[in-house]
Amino acid sequence: MRGNHLVIGIYYHPEVFPPTLNAVNELTGCFNSISIIYRPNLNGTWKYPANVKEIPSGSFISSADQENSGALRKIVFFARFVYDLLRECLAGRPRVILLYDNIALLAYRIIRPFLFSGIRYGIIITTLPKLKEPGNFQ
Repeated sequence: MRGNHLVIGIYYHPEVFPPTLNAVNELTGCFNSISIIYRPNLNGTWKYPANVKEIPSGSFISSADQENSGALRKIVFFARFVYDLLRECLAGRPRVILLYDNIALLAYRIIRPFLFSGIRYGIIITTLPKLKEPGNFQ
């Protein structure tokens, strides 16, 4: 069954996590279109299927340069990511939002009040902090 649109939010470049690429290839059969919003920390070479749109959030900057940036510049990077995620969610009206890390999850929590209802989202957190009790992220 093919749905409408899927938005994937991942703060790092998708090619850094090979399982992400496999998941995108599998999801192309389930959705008419897929948008991937990410920070461009790597010059990617992966060829995505035709129904996948890459949306780099900002201009290229290496991971080392991003880590060594000042706090204000990091806030600007994050604000741009939040803006790009919101813009794609409003324009594409996705059926599902898939969030790949805790930074993308935080960005979603910020934009959630501005989105329409009826959206589903999934969370894949690769760097889950130790919690005493599991929380409800919805």
